[in-house]
Amino acid sequence: MGIGPFEILIVLAILGLIIGPRRVTNMAKSLGRGIQDFVAEIGDNKPGGSERPAIGGGDEEAEGKSNDPPKGTGER
Repeated sequence: MGIGPFEILIVLAILGLIIGPRRVTNMAKSLGRGIQDFVAEIGDNKPGGSERPAIGGGDEEAEGKSNDPPKGTGER
């Protein structure tokens, strides 16, 4: 008389309605990043392990920016 997959699905659906879809997606992203970090740390101990860059590292935004002042500031 254990908990089956149908009961787990019902509980998850109710929690999704209570918590809200935005928080559920944020929690899923956080869980994925945590698992990815954990696997990366475990992989560092293996000899010859390959390093993969983290998803959403934030370096993409910094590549396109320059140190020039923004246009229209009045500086000449």
